[in-house]
Amino acid sequence: MSDQPRYARINISAIPVAGIGGLGMIAIAAVIAITMPLVRWVVLSGAVAGTLLGGALILIRRRRRARGGPDHLR
Repeated sequence: MSDQPRYARINISAIPVAGIGGLGMIAIAAVIAITMPLVRWVVLSGAVAGTLLGGALILIRRRRRARGGPDHLR
């Protein structure tokens, strides 16, 4: 046998997140957030910040479209 250590490589970039896979990841995040109080605040603040950012992006896009300006998001 070789004396060199073997490093395990895990490639999670090939895992599909849409659909059931994404739902499973949300379920795991919810379980972790429920069981660990410190993580609960991180998940909650991330959800609030993501919602606010998404709403802001929607408003910006609607205003650009109403003005007839360039819409790079199409």
